[in-house]
Amino acid sequence: MAAQTDGRILYDADPEEIGKETFNESLYDAFPEISDFARHYAGNWSGYNTYAFYDTGFDRVVQKEAYWTTIGIHATEWRLIIIREMEDTA
Repeated sequence: MAAQTDGRILYDADPEEIGKETFNESLYDAFPEISDFARHYAGNWSGYNTYAFYDTGFDRVVQKEAYWTTIGIHATEWRLIIIREMEDTA
């Protein structure tokens, strides 16, 4: 995933999410962890977070983990985020 620091999603494996504004999107209302995650990556150059959300294709809710770093040019920063579904250990 690639995102701006204001929460706008520039790229995602699920085309339905591209262009969404994380902080103002009703799709994420049922998942408050998404807003927490977006605030976390927006305010930190790099990091790690976990959250629950739909899998690619919106078939089911899964637990995900994300690692991110920052790239930028001319005083503009973007977050590059690697997201994967966490394995069920139960």
